Amino acid sequence: MTVIRNESRVLLAALLAMSVNWVLVSAVMFALEHDAQPHVFSNMPQAMWWAIVTMATVGYGDIVPLTAGGRVFGGLVMVLGLASFAVPAGILATGFSNELRKRRSMISWQLVAKVPLFSHLEASRIAAIARLLQMEVRAAAAHDRAPRRAR
Repeated sequence: MTVIRNESRVLLAALLAMSVNWVLVSAVMFALEHDAQPHVFSNMPQAMWWAIVTMATVGYGDIVPLTAGGRVFGGLVMVLGLASFAVPAGILATGFSNELRKRRSMISWQLVAKVPLFSHLEASRIAAIARLLQMEVRAAAAHDRAPRRAR
């Protein structure tokens, strides 16, 4: 919930962009296919149904473009749909990574602050020591993962 709260503005912007794309895609497909399939693309809600199903890559097949332009545009919409869902996923993944890093840093800071030798230091010095310790831990982990030479 912390990540969603922190990233809510960015996620809402991505949702708004997806909604605008959905309406624009629907309008273009309606213009491309209405004359060729007046019974299938009879109104904008029908075109919007096609757009959301295509952008979500579900593709029920109940409404499909027949014209060459409609098919080419449909292919582009499929790719656009993948990208549209990848953006919020990337935002959330970055948010989770940042939150995890903050929590690890806070835990390290708290552990260093509990050591009697460092308990009298100011917060910025404790943070610097915690960062140095984290760098040491990462270096040791990288060393453990390094391939060993045969003796």
